[in-house]
Amino acid sequence: MEVMGSPSILFVHKNFPAQFGSLGTQLRETGWQVTFLTAKKNAASGTCRIAHFDEPRKARAGNHPYVEDLEGTVLLAEEVSKGLFKLNREGYRPDIIMAHSGLGAAFVAKDLWPSACYIPYCEWWQRFPQASTHFLTGKTPGDDVRLRQRFRNVPKLLDFECCDRALCPTQFQTDQFPMRLRTLITVIHDGIDTVSHAPAPERPLTIGNYVVADMPEIVTYATRGMEPHRGFPQFIRALHILQQRRPKLHALIAGSDRVAYGNPLPEGDSWKKRMLAECALDMSRTHFTGRLPREDYLKVLQVSNAHVYLTVPFVLSWSMLEAMSTGCALVGSNTEPVREFIRHGENGLLADFHSPEGIADAIEWLLENRAEAARLGAQARALILAEYDLDRVFQRKLRWFQGAIGVR
Repeated sequence: MEVMGSPSILFVHKNFPAQFGSLGTQLRETGWQVTFLTAKKNAASGTCRIAHFDEPRKARAGNHPYVEDLEGTVLLAEEVSKGLFKLNREGYRPDIIMAHSGLGAAFVAKDLWPSACYIPYCEWWQRFPQASTHFLTGKTPGDDVRLRQRFRNVPKLLDFECCDRALCPTQFQTDQFPMRLRTLITVIHDGIDTVSHAPAPERPLTIGNYVVADMPEIVTYATRGMEPHRGFPQFIRALHILQQRRPKLHALIAGSDRVAYGNPLPEGDSWKKRMLAECALDMSRTHFTGRLPREDYLKVLQVSNAHVYLTVPFVLSWSMLEAMSTGCALVGSNTEPVREFIRHGENGLLADFHSPEGIADAIEWLLENRAEAARLGAQARALILAEYDLDRVFQRKLRWFQGAIGVR
């Protein structure tokens, strides 16, 4: 039941619940009125109102390449606007509107509800040269890429033109934005469910069809896509080195054989195929689990003797923080987004992203020094509990929202 006079928030995203699921649920439990506007037709919630907009048509082929992404945003913004107009006609009046930056929600939202606080959720700013690409190749792209990236930032600039304040989950991501825009951004993480992502009371004996009780040493790696952006080639090369040193070592590799970030490979090709062709792994000790149910993914983290997370300078995967919360002894790449959370020798180990030998050495150190590995894992969990626990983060965000609309 909605409470008259209680604060109201509108989340806007093509998907559902996207980054806003836990936040929306927590706000609703605190007495807020929560509405999601989404293109996902089968979206359902027992506590929040769901409104819909239509999927936009595809951008026309043959347009100028610099505006391909921009036209897609405009088409999406057009459909989002129709959904916003409908809500407005129904008498809906939000206090806060939050949308993924660049979606196009704010292009009309502030016109419809001038007194509402518009907050874009800021994830990434296209810099030149792009930190991730330059890190991988060591080369600066040409002027054509520079112009493409400038135009990709246009929708985000429009967001900042009409927003009241902005939100970003990490300091590294915030630092990608121009200095004059950062003054509008507050850094508050999405938060980690530390109750679910916790060490197991007893080490799991099986994960799906895998009998992990028969694996004396386990190194783990989890990823959305097996790709250079997340250091998949470097991990496989490091595993190849380790398998020659440690005959009892097994690897659990969770994730999909696809490219989530960066340039796709030709049809039928993949980085998994390339790396297995390059490195003669012992496949009896190399276990590609595919994409796992959440319960089995948690077990992978709970049985890990050494968990590896590698990334170029790009948006950090929440999987690294989930591994820290689970108490994993972690080897991370010595890159900016990782260093924001991992202190070498305090709550994990850092290794050179480009050095499979260095990554292998760090993993082996954890395997050889189990007591120290346990200490690092405990310190990793302590950091997440103290600063990134879902409930702690929510309290910070709630106070921030209340301040934005003058509620005490």
